[in-house]
This record gives sequence, C-alpha cells and structure tokens, in this order.
Amino acid sequence: MKNLSGRLAEYKSLAEELEAKRRSLKSEFQKSMIDEIIPRVNQLLPDGLSVNGSESNVCDAYHLTNGKYPMPDYNTTPIGFELSLELLCDGQPIRAFEKRGSLTPDIGELQKLLKQDLEDISKEYGLMGIQVYGEPEEIG
Repeated sequence: MKNLSGRLAEYKSLAEELEAKRRSLKSEFQKSMIDEIIPRVNQLLPDGLSVNGSESNVCDAYHLTNGKYPMPDYNTTPIGFELSLELLCDGQPIRAFEKRGSLTPDIGELQKLLKQDLEDISKEYGLMGIQVYGEPEEIG
C-alpha cells in the first residue's frame, strides 16, 4: 500500500505540472487564434462571411477514434488542441438570420471547401484540427 501511495503522490505532482503547461499553451493558442489564425481564415471565406473571434474557442483535443473528429472523453488526458471558429454572416451570428428572411450559408459545403486550407493551417501550428461552424437553415 505504501508503494501505491508514493506512486499516487508522484502522479499528482506530474498531473499538476501538466495541467499548468496545458493552461499556458491554451492561452498562447488563444492569442495566436485571435492575432494570426482568424485573419488567415477570414481571407479564405466568401464575401459576407467572417469568424467571430469572441465566440471562437481553443478546445482540448483527444485521440481520434475510427477516423472521426475527436470527441471529449473526460476519462482521458487531452493530447493537444483544436480550434472551433464560429462564423458570422454580414457581421451577425448565422443563427440570427432567422428573422431576416434570407438563406443562410451552407456550412457543410463551406467546411468541404476549406478542408485542405484548414488542415494546412492546423499542421503549421501543431493543432489537431480547425472547425468552422454556424447553424445553417433555410429561413423564409
């Protein structure tokens, strides 16, 4: 039992160090997202669309399973970071177009169009991925 207690104390110390490093890196990525990555992604978007920096996030990333986008599993340790970028259309959240009587952009098609560019930016920064999102729906 004594050996297990010592190993647990060592684990706790390592976990605290790792958590401090994770928070520091996440903060650095948040700054890079705002100052560097969002402006680059905005240049790739069609006219009228932009990224909402205040609603975009640096998220913990986990192991990929079955080639699908990583889903949070709070029973595992995150292995990196990914960006989740909210899109705006004409400066408004896409979901706000509900009352404007227009057609919102097709986010699925936009994701396909941007896939390679977002993968390239992800690799450049060592991220596990960059996703753009909105709430596309036909209004009218």
